[in-house]
Amino acid sequence: MKRLTLNQAWTLCLKQWKWIIGQLDAGQTVSLECLKNRWIRQNGYGRDEIGNYCFFCEYSEQHSKDCGTCPGRLVAPRFNCCNPAYFYSRKPYKFYAKLLRMDKKRKKSRKEAKNG
Repeated sequence: MKRLTLNQAWTLCLKQWKWIIGQLDAGQTVSLECLKNRWIRQNGYGRDEIGNYCFFCEYSEQHSKDCGTCPGRLVAPRFNCCNPAYFYSRKPYKFYAKLLRMDKKRKKSRKEAKNG
């Protein structure tokens, strides 16, 4: 996998999760890990090319090897994908909603920085 930019990590993560939520809405009952892996393969990535089948994890791995550079944490320092309030594998709808809120905040901050 070529080195991801921060924007690419966000874009790919949101595309993946939008598809996952669509699969759940359609009645898909396989595990979240299976859905994440399926999206990865269907979109031309190798089975082991994306760490944890997660573009945030892959970005972190490429840039620092730890969760400190997780794109989510760069927006919300206390973000944790395993937070019980929105744990991705147990509460995927809440997790996706959290991602969308953080992306909105990220875009607003970028716009303000650009204009200010």
